Amino acid sequence: MANLNPINMDTLGQNFFTDEYVSPRQQFMGYAAGTTAPGSRQRDALYRLQNPLLQQYYLGGLVNPAAGENPMFSGTGSFGGSFADFMGGQVVPRTPEQIASGVPMSYQNQYTGQMGGGNLRNLAQTVSNISQLTEGSGPGGFTAFLENPDRGVTPQQAAIYRDIYQTGPSARENQLGLAQLLATQNPAGGMYGGIVGRALGQILQDLYTTYSTQNPEGNFLNYFLERTGSGGNQGLASLMGS
Repeated sequence: MANLNPINMDTLGQNFFTDEYVSPRQQFMGYAAGTTAPGSRQRDALYRLQNPLLQQYYLGGLVNPAAGENPMFSGTGSFGGSFADFMGGQVVPRTPEQIASGVPMSYQNQYTGQMGGGNLRNLAQTVSNISQLTEGSGPGGFTAFLENPDRGVTPQQAAIYRDIYQTGPSARENQLGLAQLLATQNPAGGMYGGIVGRALGQILQDLYTTYSTQNPEGNFLNYFLERTGSGGNQGLASLMGS
């Protein structure tokens, strides 16, 4: 295998989030408990953002930024960034006066369809391609993918995506979660919320249920990307009844 860091080789092909680690979802719950009050509007709002925040963390926040780079999805530094580190780029700073006067914590709207200067949908396609790789070094295998200099992601990122969206215990759930992040992107910037966001989410959930029933071993993320094409959430209507 060519040009692979030995440190990466120790983790490639392994599950990153085993019992010895605090899972991202556990980190999210710990962050919510440590930064918001029980029953507060801030905690409720944070809980509603759980999937898009975790998906963005999976896609880039797990890799610490290199020196001088923005922590949001740079993906060029060392492995091991925590969810709290990732959220440091999301929280809107408050002045001491605002804190003293009770101005609540708020979060920046980072959902613009761009990640680290790249298009979110293109990154999702890369993730989908990785999630369909087979074991071994033959054509279509994960090892062969890593040896391709044009793979577009680091070996660590590829191994992370493979664990989260293909081999890990929550892979199918995360495939749906990433599709939901894509489906609720607003072309004008940000994410659809309210009635529109809930409607898009319900359409996608119904579609996932139908697809999973008919294709229990299928790859929903790949199905979603193939059927919606470049239309993004506008392509959801074409999926209903398909």
